[in-house]
Amino acid sequence: SVREATLDLLGQFILSRPAFVERYYGAIAQRIVDVGISVRKRVIKILRELCLKEPSSARAVDACCKMVSRVGDEEEVHKLVLRTFQDIWFGVADAAEPSADEVEARCGQLVSVVSKAGASAQRSDWLQQLITKLLTPPSDGKGAKEHTRAVSTCTRLVAQLMEMLLQLDENGEAAEKPETLCSTLHALSLFCEARPALLLPHIELLPAYLQHDRYAPAIRHVAKMLPQLLAIIDRPPRKLLEKLEQFLGALVFRVSESMMQLCCAALCATVSQSRNYQLLHETLARLCGMMDRCKDPKEADKLKEQVVRSILCSGLLCRYFDFEAPSVGPHEAVTKSGDVVHVDGDYSKHVFDTLLGFTRVAGDAAGAMPITALYALRGLGHICVRRHDLLPNARPVSARALQPGAPPQMKQQVLANYGELLAAERERQARLGAPTSDAARRIAAKESTALAE
Repeated sequence: SVREATLDLLGQFILSRPAFVERYYGAIAQRIVDVGISVRKRVIKILRELCLKEPSSARAVDACCKMVSRVGDEEEVHKLVLRTFQDIWFGVADAAEPSADEVEARCGQLVSVVSKAGASAQRSDWLQQLITKLLTPPSDGKGAKEHTRAVSTCTRLVAQLMEMLLQLDENGEAAEKPETLCSTLHALSLFCEARPALLLPHIELLPAYLQHDRYAPAIRHVAKMLPQLLAIIDRPPRKLLEKLEQFLGALVFRVSESMMQLCCAALCATVSQSRNYQLLHETLARLCGMMDRCKDPKEADKLKEQVVRSILCSGLLCRYFDFEAPSVGPHEAVTKSGDVVHVDGDYSKHVFDTLLGFTRVAGDAAGAMPITALYALRGLGHICVRRHDLLPNARPVSARALQPGAPPQMKQQVLANYGELLAAERERQARLGAPTSDAARRIAAKESTALAE
């Protein structure tokens, strides 16, 4: 209580005399890791006032980053941090709309905090939850004015973030400051996750950031936003879809494994709108052609990297696109070698059987399985997310992978597949508005029983 009282007096002093902020800021900020909860809360309250008084100062940005470090703190500290950011960024408690300068300052803080969070899921999830909470309409009708104000503020923040992107390009700083570019797009993706309609007016600016040679680190965030935006856009412009097809069709064969799923999902969402099914058929035929070449052991050794990409991408495409839909119909696809392949029937089942063949390869003398077998298991898992009817066909390989003597990586992958299946089913049920994901539980229980037998 002595430390808290001292900080309270010091905070009041510097807030009334801004000239002393620089002198005492460090001493106050370092107590944010104090062992006393009341002391940490007092520090957060002081930093909040500093951010509200001088939103564009370097100290305000540093204060925001320090408060983010307490997101994973005790519940009462966590709630205080969320309320603090709600006040300083979204201003839902203010009666007046923030000025243009205030919006710019808030975006600067927001991007700096996102940059500080980096790849930490915990430090970005809280912000996602906060934005979602603010943008969710009140169910009881209370707080309608506050909600409207929050939507208006978020709309202006999104517009300012897009302006920051354009300024980076105009000043030639996009390549020089990839971290700022990525953090700005990451911030936009958080708003998109909560309310995709906020990004719709700016969707035609996004394809430019899918250029691998110029914006490789930023592709992840754009690809993540596209399926959400394309799902709600009414009659997207033809030029927009053509650009997306051009960039995403090439990215499938270029991006790293960590971005492959996002790019495949975005490509499938684009084709669902453009109805250019020929593009997906030719892409899948090209991938299958590579897998067919690697049935020869000599070819497989030389083309290991390409076949691994083909295995994973083919599974992802079959997960995110319904090749068997009546509207898709039969097509003739041209492979990279120039061969014309007539595509018809259950194409996902054909890919499934091809991947299943890779899992039957025997391991080496030490018992380690080839990397192609591991990736084939992953591909099978992706296909089964959409095609539950193929789960029984995957049961024998899953049972082998879970045997006591099986390689640990294979066991982990099978369990990861079922985890992915459950997560996808929960997400589907949430979109449909179902209260629980009973279907996912039934599928998992049925598979567990079958494997145990």
